[in-house]
Amino acid sequence: MDKNGIRRAVICTFITGLIEREDFRKANDYVIRTVKTFPDRFVGICALTPAHGQFALDEFQALP
Repeated sequence: MDKNGIRRAVICTFITGLIEREDFRKANDYVIRTVKTFPDRFVGICALTPAHGQFALDEFQALP
């Protein structure tokens, strides 16, 4: 990022294969840890699917 003059970037884990609830939780936890470690460098986007119903709502509400 520094080499290319990028001060801040958005990170997310929108990759194919995120199907299981635990996969979403792990992906979101990774984004959260990274943003907390480098708050001036990264903005995070969580990954959820409405197919997971209440789990998706709970995961969203648990985000910092």
